[in-house]
Amino acid sequence: MAVSTVVHMTEQGVRWTAEQVLALAPDDASRKAGGRLGGAGPWSQTGGSASGAVWGSCKGSGSTPYRTVVDLTGPAYKCSCPSRKFPCKHALGLLLLWAAEGFGDPAEPPDWAGEWLAGRAAKAARPAAGPVDAEAARKRAERRAERIGAGVTELEQRLEDLLRGGIAGQQQAGYAPWEEVAARMVDAQAPGLAARARELGAIPGCGPGWPARMLEEFALLHLLGRAWLGVSGLPDPLAATVRSRVGLPSPAEGETVRDRWLVLAQYDSVSPDGRLNHPPDMAARAGPTDARRWSWTSVRPDGRRGWHCPSGWCWRRRPASGPGRRGCGRSWGTVPRPRCRPPPLRPG
Repeated sequence: MAVSTVVHMTEQGVRWTAEQVLALAPDDASRKAGGRLGGAGPWSQTGGSASGAVWGSCKGSGSTPYRTVVDLTGPAYKCSCPSRKFPCKHALGLLLLWAAEGFGDPAEPPDWAGEWLAGRAAKAARPAAGPVDAEAARKRAERRAERIGAGVTELEQRLEDLLRGGIAGQQQAGYAPWEEVAARMVDAQAPGLAARARELGAIPGCGPGWPARMLEEFALLHLLGRAWLGVSGLPDPLAATVRSRVGLPSPAEGETVRDRWLVLAQYDSVSPDGRLNHPPDMAARAGPTDARRWSWTSVRPDGRRGWHCPSGWCWRRRPASGPGRRGCGRSWGTVPRPRCRPPPLRPG
């Protein structure tokens, strides 16, 4: 989930699981290709550092092997292959090999890996940027709000047309119409609406009762759209939730709760073009204090999944909450036990 989990686990000699590695794959094709590179055969000069990095050279079709390095604290990836996917199949294969076998005692990275890692460390150490131009930021926000409003209006019209003509033809229509709608919402700078629209294409194939489920999703989209068009008149917490659901970024600050958390469930889906979608996961507080359940997002700002914990894991974290969002926050203490039970939730 959060990047800092990796640092603490690595420093204590606890490697990731294959499931956690494969959860980072940008699509299903990368997941399969990375799995084929998860053995020692194509790899040489592998190693890992005490600060949380692994590296290695992977034999490819040419005479020069691909040099791959992963900064586990991001995670972040660097590979000499031409792929534009992050992580590429070589980074996934390297992580799978490390997860399965480890790389022995910590060592100093080779020059080609050390230079990249040093550059990342230097960038992280730079002071924060100066004050933001408030007026320019306000104008950008207004322009984006206008685009989202136009996208919402278009989406409302599409839903109205579908309801007027009936949804019986959706089983034959397939994914393409909803992929088109999703693309229009991306153009409108509303990635949250795009994600919801994209998932509508899968509903007609979900079995008996799909019409009722599709109508429910239409209603939720309509509710979200109307809420956006009237967001300026909503109470602040509700307005923040609406903005988050539409796809606007949320501030990082918020309440943090330090305790043990049990992962109850998680859900990933694969779109027709092979993209992995990562809706929020669910965790329950498993510590000795008051119980609560949170859904959290482990998706990074670039849309890729961050850290990943299998259901049933219990981990120590400081999840951070903000308007309309939950983040995994920072880890603390030792790696949690594999299983634990949450206390019963108190009424209210």
